Amino acid sequence: MYNDNTSILTVSNMLYNNLKKVGINSIKEEKRVSNYLDNDSDSYDISRKFISEIKEKNNISYYVDIHRDTATDTKVNINNKDYAKILFVLGLDNPNYNENKKVLEEMNNYLNEFFPGISKGIYEKKGSGVNGVYNQDLDKNVILIEVGGIENNNIEVNNSTEILALMFYHMLGD
Repeated sequence: MYNDNTSILTVSNMLYNNLKKVGINSIKEEKRVSNYLDNDSDSYDISRKFISEIKEKNNISYYVDIHRDTATDTKVNINNKDYAKILFVLGLDNPNYNENKKVLEEMNNYLNEFFPGISKGIYEKKGSGVNGVYNQDLDKNVILIEVGGIENNNIEVNNSTEILALMFYHMLGD
């Protein structure tokens, strides 16, 4: 949750609506990950099932897994507008690592060029104690994005999903 009780599901809806505004057709998962968690699974296990189901039935360009950052320093003001900072997470323990990295670098470069300060960059994770895959082994275009943190509110987060929608529009072309 964010500081105003905005949920990740709400953020997903924001991104979905902002993608529609720029003319991008998308599918959003309606099921709550938390409803499927048990002692033997974590959120990545559940989202893996969701991604696999969607991938079987659809031709998707990007699979976006949205999370909230646990860090602080997640606010930025750009041209007198407040945003939640964006962080890309890259799992180093998957066979698509190099392809995933190229995609994330292009996205990160776009954000840095047009919205300097909004991106916290690409956080590469591997090894014991972390997932290290983040379902990015399913496709080179599985993107894990952390949008803001506990100090952000729904306005800042929505502003950032508007930027993400523009970024995806750029990535997909006209």
